[in-house]
Amino acid sequence: MANNINGTGYNTALRELGGEKETVFGEQHRFRYVDQEERWRQEYRQQQIVENQLAAVKKLTYDPVDYASLVIRTPWKDQPLTDFSYLVVDAQDQVEKSYFFRVIKRIAIIIALIVVLVIGANAIVLWITGVLGAAVAASLYFIVNDKRSALEKATAEAQFEVERLENEEKNMNEQAKMVHEQSEDARVSEIEKLLDGDLSAVILRLDNVLPKIGFPFPVDIDIEFYNNIPLVRVWLPNRDVIPRNTCELLPSGRLKYTEKELRDINKQYLELCTAILIQIMLVIYAHIPSFDRGYIYGVSKEELQNNCLMNITLERESLTVACEAANVLAAAQALDTQFECDTNLKLSPIEAVRPAEWADVERKDIRGINIKIFK
Repeated sequence: MANNINGTGYNTALRELGGEKETVFGEQHRFRYVDQEERWRQEYRQQQIVENQLAAVKKLTYDPVDYASLVIRTPWKDQPLTDFSYLVVDAQDQVEKSYFFRVIKRIAIIIALIVVLVIGANAIVLWITGVLGAAVAASLYFIVNDKRSALEKATAEAQFEVERLENEEKNMNEQAKMVHEQSEDARVSEIEKLLDGDLSAVILRLDNVLPKIGFPFPVDIDIEFYNNIPLVRVWLPNRDVIPRNTCELLPSGRLKYTEKELRDINKQYLELCTAILIQIMLVIYAHIPSFDRGYIYGVSKEELQNNCLMNITLERESLTVACEAANVLAAAQALDTQFECDTNLKLSPIEAVRPAEWADVERKDIRGINIKIFK
């Protein structure tokens, strides 16, 4: 009987232990599934970020800098001077406070002596109060004179400090005005150089503004200049910047990937390359007012030959029309864009354009600059 009881208890303990294990394993599985759902959501968000960044490159805006208004000098506004006259009043009050109790004490003693004299009307009291009163009155007289001298000295010193502070503030304002005028001179001079097409000013401005273009990938740019005509060579990103799949987050929390058609990938890459070239020229034309005609071409880095994939010849007047186009490819048509592609819209190498205006120009007369746009 004892054996049966022991056996039953042992089996029950095993079942309970097995139930606990199943509960633990179930909880672990649930946590792993929750973690997996979070990873799926993160992967979906990352996929959407990449697609949105590529789509943002295709949004074309042309906002030229209004240099005509920037040439107008900003006038200097004199700052109001501080009123330091309170220092004189403070100095006088300080002297008054330092002598107040000394004067009051002697006046009180004189009054007390008068009271004693009235109460004790005899010769001895008269002599004693008279001598003491004369001494106190003399002391009061000297203290009043000292107070007057202290007031005059404190007033003079405070007035001197007021004049010093006022002169210091005026000098600071004059110095600030001089710095402002020098800054305005430099700023207006730089803008006038840009308006005149000064090459050093042009290069400096492009070196400041082009790296700020918000491409989601690094881009190298080589720019050559001659006679206010730029020739821009852009090293295009590789085709693998285009995601090969679309991603959909299902109601169950799982991801659904759909492979893109080859033609869709090639079209997206064609639009991206076109948008990169146009975006760069939009920034250049917006900040360099002396440029009216320019040339730009994109070079592929995927092959050792550095093949040119796209040429664009740009007139300033055509930029506004291009930005009003329905999409990037329509803008490319408005800008005399040259490229070749097969039926799947895969770009083929073409000959890089050279400005016709540079036909007889020697190489040494052409200046250049390299600019890197980082992610």
